[in-house]
Amino acid sequence: MKEMSEMTCPQMFGTFSLNTAARYISLLCLSLPGSLALGAKSAGESPVDPDGSLVRVGDTFSLPDGPAWDGSGELVVSDVKDQSVHCYRPVEKSWKAVPIESARYSGFFVQCGTLYAADNGNGVVRRFPGMTPEQIDAAETYSLGEPDKKGKPPRPNDLVVDRQGNIYVTVTGRNEVVCVRSDGTTSVATTGVISPNGITMSPDEKTLYVASYKPKTIEKFPVVSPGVLGDQQRFAVMDDGDAPGADGMAIDSAGNVYCAGATAVWIWNSAGQLLETVECPTRPINATFGGADRKTLFIACFDGVYALPMKISGVKPADGLQAN
Repeated sequence: MKEMSEMTCPQMFGTFSLNTAARYISLLCLSLPGSLALGAKSAGESPVDPDGSLVRVGDTFSLPDGPAWDGSGELVVSDVKDQSVHCYRPVEKSWKAVPIESARYSGFFVQCGTLYAADNGNGVVRRFPGMTPEQIDAAETYSLGEPDKKGKPPRPNDLVVDRQGNIYVTVTGRNEVVCVRSDGTTSVATTGVISPNGITMSPDEKTLYVASYKPKTIEKFPVVSPGVLGDQQRFAVMDDGDAPGADGMAIDSAGNVYCAGATAVWIWNSAGQLLETVECPTRPINATFGGADRKTLFIACFDGVYALPMKISGVKPADGLQAN
């Protein structure tokens, strides 16, 4: 999620190049309803289904963010500005409101049959045992550190949870990635990423990826143990102009890494080679895999939520906590 005070339209003019021209030409393709514009490709095969198209499935949001597939047939999406939460059922093509406490939720993640939420507005991470009203009321909360000199708590932006229930959270304003371990203890995992935003893990959970919002880079870390990271390495650079936007992230079962940029969702393989850029009608904010076979990439953009068929499925979460 972008900081609310910094939301600006993508830069439309600047140094003109063939690469820039190619991006604007691809954006023109979106004038056709339901069309899919694909940008630059590099070595490797794209995971995007060539027979599919980018289709908007929800448009009643002020600012959608933090999409997560709940595992039972619904996509959970936060409306950050409206401070509400909604669920989408692809089978019925219907939306419904979730009776959850009103808050500025900037990220959701489902793991071990549990919904985790980055409550940016209240400066806590929430763990919901389920989505019924009774289960929502039973949510556990975790703070991410001491308040600053002005009394403001560290505010979570986005999060990823491993199969042991350890939560990794980006705290953009403090340049921190914080780990809330499954036993409830908290520590700063790294301060090496400038304006950390999106975050995801490799399918084997041995590598943590973090999006650096303003420099527009993707950094990666080996996971030594819960909350303990190895040496930081540069994974990729989003060289798409001056507009900021290394935002929300996702990963598929083949280990391909996805990140929302200024105008497109970028896709790299695990070696950092660019496979595809999926141009979006408006600025993309975050993405996740869902659907019955987890082969739909749901993308939250400024003007709504979109669905894109994929050839590769997303990573299936654990049904319950797993041993290290």
